[in-house]
Amino acid sequence: MIISETASKINLNSVKISNLLKTLSTEVSEITSIVQNAQTKNIENKIAELRLENEKLEEKIPVPNSNDVKLVTSEVKKDISVSCDVKPSQSEIQSKENKKLNKEEQEIHFGRLDIRVGKIINVEKHPNADSLYVEQVDVGDEKLRTILSGLVKYVPIEKMKDRLALFLCNLKPVKMRGINSEGMIMCTSTSDQCEILEPPSDSIPGEIVTVEGFERKPDPQLNPKKKIFEIIQLDLKVNDKKEATYKDIPWNVGGKGPAVSTSLKNTIIK
Repeated sequence: MIISETASKINLNSVKISNLLKTLSTEVSEITSIVQNAQTKNIENKIAELRLENEKLEEKIPVPNSNDVKLVTSEVKKDISVSCDVKPSQSEIQSKENKKLNKEEQEIHFGRLDIRVGKIINVEKHPNADSLYVEQVDVGDEKLRTILSGLVKYVPIEKMKDRLALFLCNLKPVKMRGINSEGMIMCTSTSDQCEILEPPSDSIPGEIVTVEGFERKPDPQLNPKKKIFEIIQLDLKVNDKKEATYKDIPWNVGGKGPAVSTSLKNTIIK
């Protein structure tokens, strides 16, 4: 009897539990559906917002037409062709080199020479060269300069000592038969004559030589590889008044007057 009652109660409870589980399952399904619907709605709202924002951006950014695209493409191809395919011709290269040389030549003028008055303090013949004098010259420096000149057959030694002359002082020193020469005496010559250019009689050692129209900015030392003096020398001449000139403009020695030859006219200076 007791067992039968207990079994009946258990069955009743099982039914209640089953019904409860069904109810819970139904409620869970409903909740899940609500959540999914809410998520879907949120996603749809987000998509709608993004579409609206995209439409606004499209209104701000102009869309290129086909002609614009063709033009840009053409220009890009042209740039690529120019930068990659075209090489300068030989004539273009030569033209650039000529322009560079012309610019350099315009900068080469008398003002780059350091020509000064000098006094020959002592002179003797070179021990190893019959045609050369070895001179000790005061050109306004702290010490005398040693300068060699090939004047033995043109000027007697007694006329060299204590003489005022003009000297190019920014040549690169060069060894001549074992003795270093630190400059060059300025002379004018023909094929068989050579005369020393003379400064004004009241000149003093160290006074500089200038030419009007050419600013004096002498190189510390002329580069022999660039042939600067040789280029300038083409326009150095003595005129028919026996005056030393550059491009037909007389030299000015210390503001005191021109340099002159003794007798030669219309001759080159070297």
